Amino acid sequence: MMDFILLFVIFYFSAFLGILVHEMGHVLMYILFYKKNNWRVEIGRGGIKILTIGKFTIYSNMITGMTYFDYKKYDKIKMIMFFVGGPLVSLIFTVLLVPYISKFVNIPFSENSNFTRFIIALFYTNLFLFITAMIPIKTKNYTSDGMNLLNIFKNKYL
Repeated sequence: MMDFILLFVIFYFSAFLGILVHEMGHVLMYILFYKKNNWRVEIGRGGIKILTIGKFTIYSNMITGMTYFDYKKYDKIKMIMFFVGGPLVSLIFTVLLVPYISKFVNIPFSENSNFTRFIIALFYTNLFLFITAMIPIKTKNYTSDGMNLLNIFKNKYL
């Protein structure tokens, strides 16, 4: 039972860090291309609001995140860079973890240290975030980066 609780905590915090890294990719592109600082980030969507610190609000439901930003004039290239920023940073983070992960491929997950389990979970979380962000998905409460990019390319974003 203790192992299950520990694995839950490891995967929960890897999801938190993965979402934070992804959303900061959007923020980075917003600041670089729009030259503004009018943004805010939600980590997790729905559930219980855990904490608000400055421009960050953290919710208990670690499924996705959202970066909100302000722009006065629509610019196709800037919008593309904004929506590419999150998946790009998730992909870079995943690639940077590969050398560490490759050392543990032949070791059963249960025999790894908790730190190694966290790194493995972080690797898969970021890989998952990259893939799911790039798939064009639109639901009532969610539009993926891939769908936003597709809409921009089709000139249907605004």
